[in-house]
Amino acid sequence: MKALGMLFIIWGHAFPETFSPFIYSFNVPLFFIVSGYLYKRSETFTIFLKKNYISLIIPYLLLCLIKDFSHIIKFYNDFPELLKLPIGVLSGFHTFMDAPAAKNLWFVYTLFIIKVLFQITKSKKRLMLWMVLCVVVSLICGYYDYHPVWGVTNVFLAFPYFFLGYVISTNFEEKLSIWVKRIRQYKFRAFLCIIALLVVQFVLSNFSGSVRMFKGMYGNSMLLFFVLGVAGTIICFLISVLLDNVKIKAIGVISIGTMIILQFHRDLYHPLGKIVSSIANDGVLEGVLSFLASLLVLLAFIPIIILLQKYLPLIIGNRKY
Repeated sequence: MKALGMLFIIWGHAFPETFSPFIYSFNVPLFFIVSGYLYKRSETFTIFLKKNYISLIIPYLLLCLIKDFSHIIKFYNDFPELLKLPIGVLSGFHTFMDAPAAKNLWFVYTLFIIKVLFQITKSKKRLMLWMVLCVVVSLICGYYDYHPVWGVTNVFLAFPYFFLGYVISTNFEEKLSIWVKRIRQYKFRAFLCIIALLVVQFVLSNFSGSVRMFKGMYGNSMLLFFVLGVAGTIICFLISVLLDNVKIKAIGVISIGTMIILQFHRDLYHPLGKIVSSIANDGVLEGVLSFLASLLVLLAFIPIIILLQKYLPLIIGNRKY
């Protein structure tokens, strides 16, 4: 699901006019649900920090440094301007006072905070209270149109999705396994279900308004935001189960390099995006061509991730495929 999710992330950042509401209705929620599903509480907070220090913190800092390096070179003799970088990166801002900071890795910053909350909160009832608080704060921010581009405030919208993934893994693992078997048994029915859900998702997403999780924006309706986020994840889950028998090494490679892809995919897509813009003369064609270009970008990262895993594994959190 991570590989499929990354494809939708790249496609979303191509901003195809016709398909953007559809893509943004679930592409980020998908990753928080999957992260919650995969989350395992560590025995102690020290063990938790050691594990996430390698898998999240070090890659986050290194990738931010690489991404922002051109800004460092440009303002190497301007200390106040340079100081914005560490402040922005360490505090989790997308950008900070017009200087680049975490950029697309706001997701990692937000994810780490949520994991900390889960690690220190051992009662499910208290986790439920955290979730309710997050929803209430998100509604208040939406009412007052307060949308800071900040990894901390993004927790409010992301926490419920992570919580949902966690609940599924801890309470419905057995039932989920049964459903996977049924999907494999009734593939054609599952395929028809995917088509139907895609149509419904596409139609409803056009009523959701502007959904931008990096800004803490849930669109016109909080309820619709969560319904579409979950529904889109279900679609990706069904597709992943149907493709489960297709053993492709590239999928595993993409899955361990999501942070690399997340931080640098726009740099690879940019020249292809210009070609798409010059060819496409309507919204549908633009959507199709940008999707294919996004797929090419995703595939282009495979050799990069393989090389990094072999020679610089720290930058991908020492993950192995």
